Amino acid sequence: MRVTHDEWRLLGYGILTAGLMALVLVPILLHNRNFPRLAAEVILGAVALSVFALSKYMERRKKRN
Repeated sequence: MRVTHDEWRLLGYGILTAGLMALVLVPILLHNRNFPRLAAEVILGAVALSVFALSKYMERRKKRN
């Protein structure tokens, strides 16, 4: 079975998402911080938005080269 370009791209986005979530959530968990539900949703929304923005940036950068 061969892996297609789209599957590699999705794998890359998954790894990017996991890395950004680790950067945000590990310090929170290590310091045992509690947040209100709204703040937690904002944090996860910011992670999702940053993954989206980085993925669009990487796609545009590849198209230019």
